[in-house]
This record gives sequence, structure tokens and C-alpha cells, in this order.
Amino acid sequence: MIADAQASVALTTNLILSKLERQLIDAPEIKSLGWLATDLIDLHHPVQSWQPLHPEPHSLAFLQYTSGSTATPKG
Repeated sequence: MIADAQASVALTTNLILSKLERQLIDAPEIKSLGWLATDLIDLHHPVQSWQPLHPEPHSLAFLQYTSGSTATPKG
């Protein structure tokens, strides 16, 4: 799914990320993603480099995959 979606960032929580870091030693393609624990984002100190996006009607906003329980996962 990572290769198919051309993912570069994964969103999660700090608890899940701390568990994943110990388990992903043998999964470099997953470990190499830019992981962001969304529950640790400091909303009171905005990042100075942030700029608003101006998405086009065809811009991807959300990508969901099937579980792949009966076939290869699909986006």
C-alpha cells in the first residue's frame, strides 16, 4: 500500500508510534515513512514555515484502502 499510494508521511498517536518503533526494525519501507504523532502537535506554537494550501478540485484529500482480507488491498 505504501508503494501504491506513494506515501511519505503516516499519521498516528504517540502511544502507537512508541509501539511501532520497537516492532518495525525489520520493515524498513514502513520505518522510513515520516511518522507524525498528531496528539503531540503543539497548537499554541504554530510552525513559522506553514503556508495555507489552495487545493484544486482534483486534489487528493483522503485515501482509504480496503483491508485486503479477500484480495490484495485496494485504494
